[in-house]
Amino acid sequence: MKKIVLLGVVALLASATAALAQDQKQWGVIGSVVPSWNAADNLKVLFGTEDFAASAVDVHGSEFRIGVARGRELGGDWSLSFVRKRFNDDSVVNATEIGCVFNGFDCVDGEVGTIHTLQQTMVTGVEYQSFRPFVTIKNRAQIGVTWGIGVGKTEGTAVGLIKDFDGSIRPDVRPAKDIFPNVAGKPLPVTPLAQLELSAAGIVAPGLKVRLSGGFNFPGYEKVSLGVVYFFGRK
Repeated sequence: MKKIVLLGVVALLASATAALAQDQKQWGVIGSVVPSWNAADNLKVLFGTEDFAASAVDVHGSEFRIGVARGRELGGDWSLSFVRKRFNDDSVVNATEIGCVFNGFDCVDGEVGTIHTLQQTMVTGVEYQSFRPFVTIKNRAQIGVTWGIGVGKTEGTAVGLIKDFDGSIRPDVRPAKDIFPNVAGKPLPVTPLAQLELSAAGIVAPGLKVRLSGGFNFPGYEKVSLGVVYFFGRK
C-alpha cells in the first residue's frame, strides 16, 4: 500500500511539473492580418482640413502586423509589433457644408468645402498588444479580449477639389497627413493606434495558437482579424 501511495504521489508531482513547465512564460513570434476595416463615422472629427471638418467619410482598408510575443500557451500574452495599415485608394473624405456662395452680387446657398480621395495612403508604426483570456476550455480553446495601443506615421496623398465661397472649383493635392489625423484642423504630430477586440483562440499544436478577433481598431472597426502566435521551445 505504501508503494502504491508513493507511486501515486510521484505521478502527481510529475504531472504537476509537466503542467507547470507547459504554462511557463515563453518568447515567440506573432503575426496577424485584417482583410478589411472601415472608419467609424463617429470618428470623422479626426478627418478634414484646416477650414472644414469632415461631414462624411467613406474610408476603409486592410492591415498587416508582425512582431515578438511573450506569454503562456494556456494563458495570456503580450506583444510588440510592426504595423502597416493601408487605406484603399477609393477612400473618400467629404468635408463640405452648405454655405453662402456668390452668384453675381447675390449670395445664395451652395456647397462649399473639400472632397478628397486618399491615394497610396498608409499608417506605419509600432503597437503594444495584450491578449487576456476570460476562460480556457479543455486546454484547447480560449475566449478573451485583445487590446493595444501605439503610434504611427501617416503617408500618402490626398487628391481632391476645393469648392470656394465665390462658387469656383479648383483642384487640391496635399499630403494625406493633412487630412488624417487632425484635431480642429491641425494635423497631429503622430498617428495614434488603438484596438479593443473580442477574441477566440485555439491551440492547434504545441506552442501554436490561432486567434480570431473582431471589434474596434482605430480609426474604425474590423469584422475579423486572423492572428497566429508561436512560442519557441515547445515540444
